[in-house]
Amino acid sequence: MKLKDVLIDEMFRRNQRNIDELKSNLNTKEEKEASWAFCLGAGVSISCGLPDWSKLLAIISGNLLNSYTIPDALDNELLQIMAELIEHIEKSDDFIKAMSGAAQGTAVGIYRNIDPLELAEYIRTMVGELFGIRGNDELINRILHEYIKESFGVKWDADNKIVGYDESTLKAVVEMMENKNIRRAITYNYDDLLEISLREDGNRVETIVPEEKKEFAEGTDVYRVYHCHGLVPVRDSADLEQITSQIILTETSYYNEEASNYSLANVLQAYSMNYCNLLYVGFSGADYTFRRIIRGLGLDKDEMQHYIFFCADDIVNMVYDGTTNKEITKDEFIRQVGCGNTKYDYERLMINQLIVSKTLYWKEKGMNVIWSTWEELPQVLMGL
Repeated sequence: MKLKDVLIDEMFRRNQRNIDELKSNLNTKEEKEASWAFCLGAGVSISCGLPDWSKLLAIISGNLLNSYTIPDALDNELLQIMAELIEHIEKSDDFIKAMSGAAQGTAVGIYRNIDPLELAEYIRTMVGELFGIRGNDELINRILHEYIKESFGVKWDADNKIVGYDESTLKAVVEMMENKNIRRAITYNYDDLLEISLREDGNRVETIVPEEKKEFAEGTDVYRVYHCHGLVPVRDSADLEQITSQIILTETSYYNEEASNYSLANVLQAYSMNYCNLLYVGFSGADYTFRRIIRGLGLDKDEMQHYIFFCADDIVNMVYDGTTNKEITKDEFIRQVGCGNTKYDYERLMINQLIVSKTLYWKEKGMNVIWSTWEELPQVLMGL
């Protein structure tokens, strides 16, 4: 999908001016000497095949369905009932296919109306009960680590390169960090694909996890990647220090994070927003911790320039799902909207209304908003 297909002409021109302004800011002498950093969301990792937040939780939930043991081995009566149900179900080909698919995240639509943080709480509770480790946070975290790691599904080619990397948003971010001398990145992602990619180019990289109380320092010869929500390495590693015990996944963990004035996420985000220019990429803006800090900071646009990249795909999908009754395919819907078919004037209006609303909200919070699509975002970044 191309942004020009869904954005009205004047909005598209304004968006292009924002891109040109950022490019100028990044490349002028004064701004080159300024401090820049990335803040990365799930979209960066999704571009290399990792699941989004909803699919991650659906995958873990599906795997838990396959984790019921012999009923008598469970000490929870409700779980014994569930285990007996599974034990007595006829294991038809359709059932086996459905169970296998659930472990791959195909049932993500089932959880659409459950808040992700609430679903994560259910998952954590089930892990404690199914494995007989209720109340043992360390063991529960270890099992969640394994489930998260199994969900990654990164594919490697014969040269040990990430499949799809060359066309990914991740590669665009790596090239910007190298070419624009941006040495720091805050990431909300559990994976370490950014570090792997930077090291692949021969760079020195330091990974910082929540347990480490390191300042948001800018090194001249090292790239620093701060994992606010914890780290689960994509590849197996003998270096246990690279596995953090703290994973921000559930509603409770978010509340605990909020209560801690000195947590890595709170300190980093508050400091970085006030003392350097941030580029938010692959980031939906829906993260509760981020919105809370933004509200509390009262950013001054005259001091720092923060840019946030949003992709219109989700808005287009919502409007398509909510208004068309699927009488045409989504690709055809986008084409009809783009060519100005008056039959879809309402849908075009709704798409642009939602884009304008989101733009105004984040502008009010001190952000410069740049719109793109997932297809075009890598090219937009590499063109800066």
